[in-house]
Amino acid sequence: MHAFFDGFITRQSTLKLFVQQYELAIRAKFEKELEAEYRSRCFEPKCLSEFAWEEKLQTCYTREVFEFFHQVQLRKLYHCEINTPEDHQAVAGMENYIIADYSFRSFNTRDPFVFTVEYTPIGEYLSCSCKWFETGGILRCHILKVLSHKRIKNVNERYILKRWRKDIVRPHLKRFFLGGYPRMPSEYMMYMELLKHFERFCDVALDTEVMRRYIKFD
Repeated sequence: MHAFFDGFITRQSTLKLFVQQYELAIRAKFEKELEAEYRSRCFEPKCLSEFAWEEKLQTCYTREVFEFFHQVQLRKLYHCEINTPEDHQAVAGMENYIIADYSFRSFNTRDPFVFTVEYTPIGEYLSCSCKWFETGGILRCHILKVLSHKRIKNVNERYILKRWRKDIVRPHLKRFFLGGYPRMPSEYMMYMELLKHFERFCDVALDTEVMRRYIKFD
């Protein structure tokens, strides 16, 4: 709450001032989301590898999340070594892999930290002992190493969380305030205006094959 209303209210603010500033805070938040959505849709970052799963994440993740994925997790993939223990199939239907992460080293021995990744082919379940996905919501380099080792091309949709996706509908962003968005660049204002007209065309074209082909420029 403090972070959300920072710059809009203080400890001394009255309830009346809070009500007035609340609208401004919501407007500022929406403006940031709109600008981020614009960057995600119009400026797509390039893939750094030939992995099919990276291309899929590129089409799903927002620009900011994909750049973080690039700069942190994908780069660390090349600092990981994978080993298959003798009992890697001790549990029926589950495979275990040992990942030595050389981007993390013990302060005393300088040895890499070791993690265990469990992979269940039936259902495409993946889990790492670091529990990064469970806490951060993004696949970490240890699981990516297994995807690379197993030559797995697809990432199950369960590992692409809704809050990181750019290909979902956010109804609250359709709301525009009477005061507008003063910091919104003119290029983006034009983009939003065209987008409103295009959405109307989509509604009309849903019932007609000819119109759908016309919009697709087929």
